[in-house]
Amino acid sequence: VEATGSGDASTLRILLPAAASQVTKVILNGQPAAFTLEAVGLSQYVVLRTTGPIVQVQVTFS
Repeated sequence: VEATGSGDASTLRILLPAAASQVTKVILNGQPAAFTLEAVGLSQYVVLRTTGPIVQVQVTFS
């Protein structure tokens, strides 16, 4: 996922596929990133805080 914005910081919520059972890794701008999982109804999201106007995120799940 690539995200752009005009703020200094943002919170990204990335919807996981229903079949995803576990998030194994989140990479933010080429570096491992701390994240949390958030459930909304039956949906699961990866949630992470970012800084800067352009961010690239890779989420690995099983």
